[in-house]
Amino acid sequence: MTGHLCYLFTRSWEMGRLRSYYMKTRQYNHLTNFLNDCRYNHTDWMRGQSEPPGWEDRYSIDREGWSENWLLYERDLMIQEDLEWFAEAVYQFYQKHQVDQRERQNVGRLLQEEVR
Repeated sequence: MTGHLCYLFTRSWEMGRLRSYYMKTRQYNHLTNFLNDCRYNHTDWMRGQSEPPGWEDRYSIDREGWSENWLLYERDLMIQEDLEWFAEAVYQFYQKHQVDQRERQNVGRLLQEEVR
């Protein structure tokens, strides 16, 4: 469980940071299709996973009768939605607080102190 959470937060942080980079460098064409590009390149949570057979008919069967594949796929869809929300939150955080600039300033100070 912990490994999945670390993966989820790391992946969403990197996605949000990349969106912020695209905004900062004015690469707006990458911003508009960012999540679709992640799905296409299998870099989102689903990693190119396709719907299990019979998924479109799932509502005609009681949930207790669902196969394990359906339950796992449903869980992955929920995690994918969480990942998108986290990535958006990180993006907003970077935009509001200009984290990239502060990181560079801190690294610059550390490098100057090491030279002394």
